Amino acid sequence: MGIILRNKVMESDINAIIKMTEDSGFFNEEEIEITTELVNLRFNDGAEKSGYNFIVLEADNKVVGFSCYGKIPCTKSSYDLYWIVVEKKYKHQGFGKKLLIETEKQIKNRAGKKVYIETSSTDLYEPTRAFYEKNSYKTVAVIKDFYDNNDHKCLYEKEL
Repeated sequence: MGIILRNKVMESDINAIIKMTEDSGFFNEEEIEITTELVNLRFNDGAEKSGYNFIVLEADNKVVGFSCYGKIPCTKSSYDLYWIVVEKKYKHQGFGKKLLIETEKQIKNRAGKKVYIETSSTDLYEPTRAFYEKNSYKTVAVIKDFYDNNDHKCLYEKEL
């Protein structure tokens, strides 16, 4: 299986990224709209102007995953990792980890020192939280009832 990681977002990636996000079962309509807006912004304006960086993962000549990250405004060296999404068929094959490692590498190459990730406390996101914890991310805050009643925001941090 040939695996390619690339920073360039091509027009053909846009629909694949949106569909993957929709099909994942992890994103609500508003989050899918935000993903759509960000990938279009990145495609049309580029990473520098948009502030959003995408890493696209291809396997078998098909887009099967992506990550989206960006520098946190008004910080010297902190970055947000907004999303890592892998197509359902390709889950549990190490693609999420490949995207995470490449994202951290690129952040480090940009003189980034810390990565922040936020996610939900609901049961649906238990595998997500476990994934980040397994990859040395530490919980630095939990904001109660942030997304909804009994749906807390879990903030993770990793020093690179």
